[in-house]
Amino acid sequence: MPKKKPQYQIPPGALIVINTSEVWGGVSYDRTLVKESERGPRVKRRIQTVMIVDNKKLVARGDKLYQDARHVIRARAASTAVGFICDDKVLKGIEAAMEVMANQADGFNSRAHRAGSNRRVHVGMVATDLSTSNSAAAREIARTVRNIFSEMIDTLHAGDANGLAKTLTRARNLELVAKGRWRALIVAALENAKVARSHLRDAKKAKKSLTHVGRRLDLSDLEKCVEAFSSDTALRRLAMVG
Repeated sequence: MPKKKPQYQIPPGALIVINTSEVWGGVSYDRTLVKESERGPRVKRRIQTVMIVDNKKLVARGDKLYQDARHVIRARAASTAVGFICDDKVLKGIEAAMEVMANQADGFNSRAHRAGSNRRVHVGMVATDLSTSNSAAAREIARTVRNIFSEMIDTLHAGDANGLAKTLTRARNLELVAKGRWRALIVAALENAKVARSHLRDAKKAKKSLTHVGRRLDLSDLEKCVEAFSSDTALRRLAMVG
């Protein structure tokens, strides 16, 4: 009887972090119908939209606070199909940084109120346990890993340095979704991608064909990771072709 292939499971202590931050107020839109024409069942309308900002500097500052709060989680947790995932150690760092941001948001809201601006910012987050027995979530997380590393393989073989940079950004902190051999596979795949990236950089400096070099890169650790996070033959095939 063939040996059953090990399945990825959510590691104990995994947490989903939900960003509840918001920014609102201080911006309104005035839309005016400029022209309308009909031809048979089709209607064509030209609408002029005017954005009204009650305080340019405060609106910009509020937007930055909101984006910074989002970055706190994105920079520390792993982005997956089911949300941002981290462990308790990482969560403590996120909570500390979000508390600082929340205090900044409170101060901003007071200043905006005194200045007569309606711009407001809320910085918040919710963390909840992710059950190790949640097989549906495990499948979606595994799909995230497969898709990211399959895309890396494609971009590296194509010699696409820009595409690789985007995919590496998506893979940031991805090792947090696993422990043990599963984490080791992800770490090795990321290292494989970085080594391959250095070969592409060397090829670019030497003015060699990036596509030619890319086709000959050793991406075995990336391929092993895609294979390991595939649940059956069909999914393996899907992962390898993107």
